[in-house]
Amino acid sequence: METQNVNQKLRNATKLRHLVDAISENWEQMNSVKKRVQLTLEAATKYIESYGKESAKQMYTSKIESINANILEVEKILSQAHLVLTGKSNDLKSIKWDKLQIELTTIETIFLSIENFDEDYFTNCNYADWKDIWKVIRSNLYIVKGISNSSFVQLQMMEAFNNEELDVLTKNILKNIPRNFSLLEAEKYEKDYLLAMDAIEKEANANTNLWDRFLNLLAGAVPFKQTPEERVMMQRWLDGEKGDL
Repeated sequence: METQNVNQKLRNATKLRHLVDAISENWEQMNSVKKRVQLTLEAATKYIESYGKESAKQMYTSKIESINANILEVEKILSQAHLVLTGKSNDLKSIKWDKLQIELTTIETIFLSIENFDEDYFTNCNYADWKDIWKVIRSNLYIVKGISNSSFVQLQMMEAFNNEELDVLTKNILKNIPRNFSLLEAEKYEKDYLLAMDAIEKEANANTNLWDRFLNLLAGAVPFKQTPEERVMMQRWLDGEKGDL
């Protein structure tokens, strides 16, 4: 088997494990992210109030106010996804994934423009501190994108598979893939993982080619665009390093 195919096989297995984990963890993590972003934005506001020139303060206030509606819309869309995932709603059509992509892109663009305020906008301060604040904010935004992607795949699975098939996929992945291994460790212990993958594929495909159907879904499921920086952060998220972002 070619190395590229082996790595893709390992990545697919580990993605599914983390998707299963995420069902119970996504929304607790989302609440934590919201709190961290709020606190960091407060730190950014205090910083610019203390060291920013008057023109910079006005520009900052205008930009933050302009995205409040975008942030509320993201929360609204993800809340609707949560209702469907938890069985409190069956209105899949109400989840506006395309709009979510637009809102997240708008927020990221504005955050980047604020992060890139020129050093001349500030006086009597360490400009690197400003950049560090916004690196933290952007890293948390990438987590929100990761949760969005995960939720999208989960809902696609709910549409594509019946309850019995979902149960088979979940049980097989949890039974065969060690939950304490990261993706990097999966590549380190490649032989063990490939044996586990073979077992999952065999058991799942005993049920109307379930594994093949899942891989087809996973290959085309996530509609969100990714920047190079986001791919790095998403990889860390998939590797189970959410707390280190």
